[in-house]
Amino acid sequence: MKQQLDRTRVTGNLGNDRDSEWAVILAGGDGTRLKCLTRKIAGDERPKQFCSVLGNRTLLEETRQRAAHELARERTLYVVNRAHEEFYAPILAREPLQNILVQPSNRGTAPAILYSLLRIAAVDPKALVAFFPSDHLHFQ
Repeated sequence: MKQQLDRTRVTGNLGNDRDSEWAVILAGGDGTRLKCLTRKIAGDERPKQFCSVLGNRTLLEETRQRAAHELARERTLYVVNRAHEEFYAPILAREPLQNILVQPSNRGTAPAILYSLLRIAAVDPKALVAFFPSDHLHFQ
């Protein structure tokens, strides 16, 4: 039997304030390690988070769905790389523009996390933030 997570203990003084819970979906990587595989899957040079590895949805779409189970759309940020606009633009077309953080280039995970935390802290200093890498395959 799975143990239930005690929200009060985890969030401390935030209690059950769901309005301070945020998701950050990291989607700015270049996907260089699996470039050969993604080229076979997609037929072009797109990073793996923009590929449909199993099924019809991309890894980014799968990640967005997992985050949406617990976290509100209006408090979900996407960190992307300007060089990948042709791939993320159709996927994120219905997301609020202020929730799409576009980096000029891929600088790695740490700057993406810092950038998103600074943006969230500016509007919600007591935020509880969960990070979701979008280039992982997740099985239930």
